[in-house]
Amino acid sequence: MREQLTVSRIKQKLHKIPPEKLQEIVDFIDFILTKETSRNDRKVEKLEGIWQELGFEKISNLDKSIREIRQETETGLLERISRCGI
Repeated sequence: MREQLTVSRIKQKLHKIPPEKLQEIVDFIDFILTKETSRNDRKVEKLEGIWQELGFEKISNLDKSIREIRQETETGLLERISRCGI
């Protein structure tokens, strides 16, 4: 059965570590803190409006065009698959 982990228990164990190994402990603690800090500092990138003024406004029926491209792609993929015998 595992013992309950507390700060005082960790301190007790630290006192048993040989002095030449303490730098490894400090490095590991820094690594953990860096991971935790970077996790908390992540920025949310908003993608709203990234396609504005790139010419898509000129396509009269964008939804229809996208559907047609998807259909052409699907048809092409299915033809390639059938030629491979999959």
